[in-house]
Amino acid sequence: MTRGAAIRRDVSAALRALERQRNVGWREFRGLVDNLRQKILLAVMQDDGLSRGTASEVKARVDAITRDYEARFLDQMTEDQRRVFVKGLRVVDNSLKAGGITLALPYLSEHILSQARDFNAELVRGLTEDARGKIVRELQLSVIGQKPATDVIKAIGKGLNSPGVFKSVATRAAVIYQTEMARMQNLASEKRMAQAVGQVPDLMKEWRHSHLGVPRPNHLAMAGAVVKANGKFTLEGINGGTYEIDGPHDPILPAEEVVNCKCVCIPVVERFQSEKKQSA
Repeated sequence: MTRGAAIRRDVSAALRALERQRNVGWREFRGLVDNLRQKILLAVMQDDGLSRGTASEVKARVDAITRDYEARFLDQMTEDQRRVFVKGLRVVDNSLKAGGITLALPYLSEHILSQARDFNAELVRGLTEDARGKIVRELQLSVIGQKPATDVIKAIGKGLNSPGVFKSVATRAAVIYQTEMARMQNLASEKRMAQAVGQVPDLMKEWRHSHLGVPRPNHLAMAGAVVKANGKFTLEGINGGTYEIDGPHDPILPAEEVVNCKCVCIPVVERFQSEKKQSA
């Protein structure tokens, strides 16, 4: 096996480990969303009927529950991003080691994770506020006689897949979670390659497309593009414009280029590419 092939093998193994980590994390995060749904249902069902007085009490309970779960969501996302961050570093470290390159690099700053937590806090707050707002509207409709309490319960949702408030909450949570895990993975690998290039001057990076779901044509066109590790990719935007970026999930990209994007950057060592051609 050539060193280039060994690197590609270990890159693929590291990316599979990352995918498993994200899937486990998402199941746990989705479980929290369902726990929130159940707690809110209990809060609504605690009283026999909804009047102006009881609706105020229910709203207060809903507010307390959502604040509690907002903190739980943030803690879960932060811990999961920490795990993804470490695995994102290993995509670079382990793959280069497979090619016989041993790096002496410091651990990346915790400041990256701190910034991510601050950003996640805004996303999670938007998620829980959206859920709270929709539930309060349902309560108000019941109070003014437009909906019986049983319909309010149906509107909240008897499961994350049943029609109702929590189906949309779960869908939004999935987009937030998967997008931010992918962002952290790419950020860790990108920062690691930027560090490594000092010791591996011919280190390159390749844009790899996941080929999952419905691909963005412009991202699909980037598949296989290779630039220097500290260089920039040129991405033609799906809504016009051209972006000079470090890779997928670059902070300058608009939402339409990053939401649910599963593209990654992988390390490529130029001298091993020549070795691959010679062995072909």
